[in-house]
Amino acid sequence: MTAPKFKQMKQAYGFDDVAIVPGDITVNPEQTDVSLQLGNITLDIPIVASAMDGVTDVNFAILMSKLGGLAVLHLKGFRPVMIIPPKSSTKSPTPE
Repeated sequence: MTAPKFKQMKQAYGFDDVAIVPGDITVNPEQTDVSLQLGNITLDIPIVASAMDGVTDVNFAILMSKLGGLAVLHLKGFRPVMIIPPKSSTKSPTPE
């Protein structure tokens, strides 16, 4: 009988293990680009909202799309009627 092979453990960090400290260099916000490229889709906001029904609803998903982000809807038991693709590389509108 051979000895079982175990996976090698890797270092992992949680929220309590990391501290972000400001640096000496200041960056002008107008000179930064925080967009996110997912395949051929560019998101102005690098946030993808979770597909949990307590987190994302239809109205929130529409607003995220208008602002340049992405929200995943939990549609178990529902049939989607319309898919609104996120706007890419445009200035974000003011939320209503």
